Amino acid sequence: MENGPTHTELRLDSDGVPYILEIGARVGGSGVSHAIVESATGVDFFAEAFAVALGRRPGSFGAPAPGYVNAAGNYISPLPRKRRNPRDPRS
Repeated sequence: MENGPTHTELRLDSDGVPYILEIGARVGGSGVSHAIVESATGVDFFAEAFAVALGRRPGSFGAPAPGYVNAAGNYISPLPRKRRNPRDPRS
């Protein structure tokens, strides 16, 4: 495989150093990858991924349309834990 989508997961340690958890030759499983890429680049991500998978030349790769960026991604960050009872450190 030379071209196509990838799904990459990283985690930062307490010093902010990134560690690779997963790299897969596939689209992400979150269900939002196509929307993020299209919003950021104007490219129909799934249509292009299917074209590549079928051995076809993708149609809309190349320079991004004016007003779009060259990359897209999403981040999942944990929220601070909220205690149910602020007076009970176990909650």
